[in-house]
Amino acid sequence: MGPAEVTTVASEDEVPRYECASPEWVAIVRSVIEEVVETSAKEGGLAGIEYSMCEVYTGVPPGVAPESRVGWHFRIANSLVHFEPVEADDVDTKVIAAWDVIAPMARVVLPEDGVHPPEVQKALAEASASGRLEMVSRAGRKPPAAISDVHNRVARQTL
Repeated sequence: MGPAEVTTVASEDEVPRYECASPEWVAIVRSVIEEVVETSAKEGGLAGIEYSMCEVYTGVPPGVAPESRVGWHFRIANSLVHFEPVEADDVDTKVIAAWDVIAPMARVVLPEDGVHPPEVQKALAEASASGRLEMVSRAGRKPPAAISDVHNRVARQTL
């Protein structure tokens, strides 16, 4: 079985897991973002909010994805989300990271307060200092609160 193929985790739910940046994993990211936005919109949590984000992973191994550079982005406007599995530059937040930096981070389930554990903070700081992680944000543009749940939900499905 290749690294991008599904395996199951011994648990009550038997949750399928996929490699970070694999086509199946990007599909999970899309599904979770769409679900989170839909739920928040129904609760009125996105009224008047516009936000966009892109993540790009470089050096993705051939057994994980067909291309060595994998990107995806989403845009929220009018309480709706539009997701595309391609890189975009005209976004509020853009993260570009080496796959071997981001893949381990993608598996980490964060505490409920969303604060990165010290070992994760250290790894992110080192990756940033070495140029293997870059995050660019437009001034004053922050993700809506609803998006904070996306990471942990995806992490639980990441190999």
